Amino acid sequence: MYRPSSNNPQPKSKAEIEIDLLKLEYFFLQNTIEDYKKQIWVIKALGITGTGAVIGLALQRKQGLIALIVCAILLFFWVLESQWKHFQRGFYPRIAEIEKILTLECFLRSPAIFFE
Repeated sequence: MYRPSSNNPQPKSKAEIEIDLLKLEYFFLQNTIEDYKKQIWVIKALGITGTGAVIGLALQRKQGLIALIVCAILLFFWVLESQWKHFQRGFYPRIAEIEKILTLECFLRSPAIFFE
């Protein structure tokens, strides 16, 4: 149930509530995208660490088979990163739509990250 604050005794209009909800959704989506970026950096760090360890082992043992393992590790992390990027990009159209609404219809200054 909506309760007006003591500073503003007038209840908010439907348009104001919709704008507030759009702002909340926008920042939620931005935070979600940033979380995906953090996960992508973790994936890259693990890939580099794993590859470096296997290359060190290959140099120590002087075996060609280990080079194939390095290629498999790199391929696995590349596929994993591309999947995370794909999931991340799923949020871009909605963010662009919200930016368009806030900029054109509400005349707010938007960050215009996805909509210019």
